[in-house]
Amino acid sequence: MSDRGRGVLWKIFNGIRRSFENRESKNPYIFKGQDGYGNRYFESDSLNPLGKKTRISQPPKEVDRLNILSPEWEAWLRHRRDDPPSTEEVSRNLEAAKIRKQKADERLRTMLRENKEYVPRAREIRRQQDEREMHNPFNASFPRYPDLEESPSSEKKEDH
Repeated sequence: MSDRGRGVLWKIFNGIRRSFENRESKNPYIFKGQDGYGNRYFESDSLNPLGKKTRISQPPKEVDRLNILSPEWEAWLRHRRDDPPSTEEVSRNLEAAKIRKQKADERLRTMLRENKEYVPRAREIRRQQDEREMHNPFNASFPRYPDLEESPSSEKKEDH
């Protein structure tokens, strides 16, 4: 018979027992902070089997599906950083991201002002690429022809 501490059933029993022991304490997690999206972040006192403290996030109650995490807090949750991010750090990075977005938008507007033919030229290049791909036998299981309909419900495109 196997030793009491080495049996599979004994390990399963101990795992279940330990999970109930953690639930006996009122709140095993310590509040570490909150981000601008309303997510709250917690860390446990005890170590998990990997030797790290368990970190969790709790989304706000009004959020239905999408849970957005700030990059700093996500790095903390995944143990890529030891300390939780400060409010100043999160706000500073958010402000830097806004500035980068404004600069990118301004560059795009400048490029479009300087190159008025850019958009029509991009459309022409895309049309040429589509035309090449249409006759590429390796691209699709069947060839496509502009004078034939692709599915029974679609109408044939006619050039006037």
